[in-house]
Amino acid sequence: MKTGCRLGLDSHADAHCLGRHGRIVETLEGHTCSVQPFNDSYAPMTGINIVNGCVAYDTIDGKTYILDINQALDFTETMENSLICTNQARAHGVNIEDVPKFFDSNSRHSIYFPEDDVELPLQLHGPVSYLQVLYPTDEELNSCQHLELSCHDSPWEPMAFGQLPDYNREGSNTEHTTDFYQSLVASIRISAVSHDSYSSVTPEHLATKWGISLESAKQTITSTTQHIIRTTTGPVSKRYRTRAHQSRYRQLGCYLSTFARIPSHRKSNRSEEIIMYSCFVIGEILSKVTQPNHSLDRFIHEVGVPTEMLTDGAKELT
Repeated sequence: MKTGCRLGLDSHADAHCLGRHGRIVETLEGHTCSVQPFNDSYAPMTGINIVNGCVAYDTIDGKTYILDINQALDFTETMENSLICTNQARAHGVNIEDVPKFFDSNSRHSIYFPEDDVELPLQLHGPVSYLQVLYPTDEELNSCQHLELSCHDSPWEPMAFGQLPDYNREGSNTEHTTDFYQSLVASIRISAVSHDSYSSVTPEHLATKWGISLESAKQTITSTTQHIIRTTTGPVSKRYRTRAHQSRYRQLGCYLSTFARIPSHRKSNRSEEIIMYSCFVIGEILSKVTQPNHSLDRFIHEVGVPTEMLTDGAKELT
């Protein structure tokens, strides 16, 4: 597991495939897939889970990125390497140039993330272009920059591409253009950005806006929160990604006090106590005073995310 694996490009794959070195972040319950091998003489594989996962990529200059491989097939038990469905990544706005430079001098032979302005150079293993990746650690998962190869909250529908008409290069075709436009409109999932505040959203307002029943609107408001909000200034001219990873954890709705410089009972090591409302205490022995982030990370995963955090001003907590 320390040597990593290849994250290869596969233009024939219908979806991303997460191999043994990929880390599963969440399994999409109730979503499975049947996989047909390249040769019809092999039996299809059924009940393959669809997951959101990730891998770590180390650059030459020592920086680590987390590549989010969302809406992927779970092959962590049977495959050594992982695969990128090139069109699934392109549909998410990722630029992939998979032609080797010795075939095309103008090719960059890389994966480029325009919104993050990050370019990752590809390598070759035989005819297959790939990135050398690793299983991400807890610290890397929480501290390193994430680059999304696909959207984590929108289902991937590969067969929808086959329903789009071919583009007529020789001239404008009104019928094809209209069909293409209608196909694009039909695929739009978000038609507008609402700036309504939580206090102004009433069941009646939501029922009218979404075209749902009043009872469904009431259930929606009581079952959702607006703890994680992204606002815009000026006209919206780009697609905003959903990166609300904190929504996967319990929201505590209160403040958290942390004190890093509390000595242990035996005076041998330093410990950190995390106190919530002075009635919830976690004590953990730290071998180094510079490790309070480990306790905080554990608290967030096991207990929840506080609304605010109050520290004693120690530099390791800032």
